[in-house]
Amino acid sequence: MIPWVLFLSMLVAIFVYGNRLVADWLAGTLEKQFREVNPLQGRSFERVILLGGATGETDSGGLQVNENGDRVVMAARLFHCGKAEKIVCTGIRNSDDSRFSTDEAEQSRRLLIELGVPDLKIEKIGGSNTAEEMMAVKEVAAEQPIGVISSAWHLPRVLRLAERFGVDAVPVPCGFLCNLSRKRSLRVRIRDFIPGHRAMMMNTYAIREYVAMTLGR
Repeated sequence: MIPWVLFLSMLVAIFVYGNRLVADWLAGTLEKQFREVNPLQGRSFERVILLGGATGETDSGGLQVNENGDRVVMAARLFHCGKAEKIVCTGIRNSDDSRFSTDEAEQSRRLLIELGVPDLKIEKIGGSNTAEEMMAVKEVAAEQPIGVISSAWHLPRVLRLAERFGVDAVPVPCGFLCNLSRKRSLRVRIRDFIPGHRAMMMNTYAIREYVAMTLGR
């Protein structure tokens, strides 16, 4: 009897955790305040902060963006549109447990150069997590409003920590997980109910943000 209960419990958990409808709702609660923001039509900045967590390395030593790579793309777009004079890349590897041989800030710098941003327009600062990044941003912000580029689902935590450390952060959202304004047919809704890896990833991101919020991190 117990194995069947465990099996059914696991099945229910998979259907909930992998359900795109649940994932859209949960991620949407984090992204909703930025849904109408279009950074390319917004204000201009002397500096924008490109938060780490969007890049990685291949086994051959090359660079690549990960599922958060729209952060790097948004930074380059802002520069080329004249919305950002300089881009400040964050992220320093922890030599004890890092998967990379170079700092994430350096990875972002090299990718930005490949995307046409002059090296002289790129700066680097440290920070191995969001709190440390906001502490580092405090040093370069000089109490002036500064644009902070990050995934929309991550920005609520960014703004909360920025306020804690006295940073006047202006959110620059990108990499939205869901598009709630899109009309879905019945066929799509049925398909969204079927568990999938994309929904599981979205729920993982959202749950991590809410856990961090609960712990004050």
